Amino acid sequence: MTSSESFKKIITELKNIKYQNKLIIIIGLYGIFQIISQLFYQFWQVSFLDKEFSKTYFGLLYVLFQIVAIFSNALFSRHNFSNSLIPLTITLSGALLISVFTPDKILFLIFIIIFLVPFNVYNNQLIVNIQKESDSNIVASVISLAGTVSSIISMIVLWIIGILNNYFEFWFVEVVLIAIFIILSLFLLILYSHQKKLD
Repeated sequence: MTSSESFKKIITELKNIKYQNKLIIIIGLYGIFQIISQLFYQFWQVSFLDKEFSKTYFGLLYVLFQIVAIFSNALFSRHNFSNSLIPLTITLSGALLISVFTPDKILFLIFIIIFLVPFNVYNNQLIVNIQKESDSNIVASVISLAGTVSSIISMIVLWIIGILNNYFEFWFVEVVLIAIFIILSLFLLILYSHQKKLD
């Protein structure tokens, strides 16, 4: 799909949800979430190499990430996190930020694991909220829109990382993107809470 086709698709889908403010905000949150998602999953190996982990452990680390994801999904299925988006945002951002400045390899790994739990729960809750806020007749279109927005933001994030990494060390790039994520997310989450009160 070309960029012009993606843009036309977004405009068409936005017309279908133009009066559903909460849904638009949640889609925005899901798009912004790609900042952290791309930063971690596309560049986690860079972070681990910076902390002097051997490449031979990467396979085991990936398995560990999947185990944490399974645990996170089990946790999500047993608890209601619909009112916990702000704490989840702060926790995942804080844990990832601390990991950036942690010199000890073991502590770094611990904070990455701590980060991944709210990361996965937050992702699941956003998807649930998108489905919950969507009218039954447009759920498929809304999910398609959210996917398109996420893809576009992911490309922009990767482009920004590529540019910044030419001028700054990677840890600084991480800090900048984490700061952008938490500021934009908290702003939209406050709007979302306000909109829920109005409804």
